[in-house]
Amino acid sequence: MAGIIEFHCRQHWDGHDEVELRDILSVIEQEGRRFIWVLRGLWVVGKITAIGATIRDLMDESENSNFGVRKSWDQLVTFADHVFQAIDGTFEAYRDAAEIPSSLVSFDERRAAMYASAQIVIEALDSTLWSVFAQDEVLLGRVRARFGGTDMPQ
Repeated sequence: MAGIIEFHCRQHWDGHDEVELRDILSVIEQEGRRFIWVLRGLWVVGKITAIGATIRDLMDESENSNFGVRKSWDQLVTFADHVFQAIDGTFEAYRDAAEIPSSLVSFDERRAAMYASAQIVIEALDSTLWSVFAQDEVLLGRVRARFGGTDMPQ
């Protein structure tokens, strides 16, 4: 059964987030490898990536592309390794590219389509909150066990 868990980024004594994108990816790796990943609405702090674009280029493309920025699992992990802080962004996992909803529809229509067809959705919200949606309750259980959090309505 699909569900959503939200949990706060705990601030480390030196100011960096204790929960980073790469931490979440490490928990979902088994399932995450199977999907096409789409990045949208990125606002991150990081360095030049090893996936063929600067962080600024990826942020711009994620805002301007009708279907987000498509990446493989390995590219997503490499991206996460180069991000110091995820302020905002949506990371969506799909079985097939045909399932990826367009950004040309309204925000509400795209979100409804995203939750209907995505297998996993990770959202960074204002650098203080993470939201993880998954169709797989076992995956959600692992996320909950690692990060705690609150189950949210869809």
